[in-house]
Amino acid sequence: MPCVRIRPLTRDDAHCLWDMLYQAIHVPAGAELPDREIIHSPELAHYAADWGRSGDMGRFAWRWMLKGCWWARPGCVC
Repeated sequence: MPCVRIRPLTRDDAHCLWDMLYQAIHVPAGAELPDREIIHSPELAHYAADWGRSGDMGRFAWRWMLKGCWWARPGCVC
């Protein structure tokens, strides 16, 4: 069985990071999904805006398609 490949998250992956940010939004069971534009609100956008700044770090896991990722940015507190 092929293994999962893990690679660094780069500036070129910013579009995927925005997708992952949307997927990370908690939506209670039975509730409607929020409009996708919510990720551009100030409360969420700072996690992904201008990805690739000094100190940004993250990894993507791939196995034929994106399986998951993590990212961190200095100064972002959840």
